[in-house]
Amino acid sequence: MFLIGEENYINLAHDDCSWIVDWGASSHVTPHGNYFSSYQNGDFGIVKMRNQVSSKIVGIGDIAMTTNTGCKLVLKDVSHVLEMRLNLISTRKFDDVGLVNHFGGGKWKLTNDSLIVAKGVKEGSLYVMQGNLYKGEVNIVHDNSNLELRLRHISEKGLQIHTCKKTHP
Repeated sequence: MFLIGEENYINLAHDDCSWIVDWGASSHVTPHGNYFSSYQNGDFGIVKMRNQVSSKIVGIGDIAMTTNTGCKLVLKDVSHVLEMRLNLISTRKFDDVGLVNHFGGGKWKLTNDSLIVAKGVKEGSLYVMQGNLYKGEVNIVHDNSNLELRLRHISEKGLQIHTCKKTHP
């Protein structure tokens, strides 16, 4: 993503990540401590996995990302579980805040009224969503010698900005 001003280019750094869409999970879960935009260490209980193993929740926080539809999505109260092997998104959490999950035809869609907030595809027996994490890093380039020439003939479509800025648990 690039933001263009009069004198600078700004590139917001991000990381790609995959999330398993899970209707059986009671909360969002990740093993990656570096994904969090806000975080609280602590003893938040345990998570029981399907193989009857219990794992400790070592922290809770929020994770900000851009979905594959260009919308900003903030996952609230994500459990940090070191022994987890996958990132899980809980469809129950979305349902609790009025978002609607659609499954069918090998695809998953998360909607807010007519707005498609996120999409995923079925891979094997799992639905997977790709997202980009915000890391809070900003790269600025001060050379704008050719900027005016490059933007002079840009079409209106080329300047379209997605404004999906709603945040959801």
